[in-house]
Amino acid sequence: MRTTIDIDEQLLAYAILRSAQQGCTLKQVIEDALREFFLAII
Repeated sequence: MRTTIDIDEQLLAYAILRSAQQGCTLKQVIEDALREFFLAII
């Protein structure tokens, strides 16, 4: 699903760097982080 959100520039830069380091997409980094967060609070 496509959506638009406002993300802090520094946080976005970190996510972009992380995606480059891992050789994956920004989408995957954000999805993985959200998944980890929500599974940790369940």
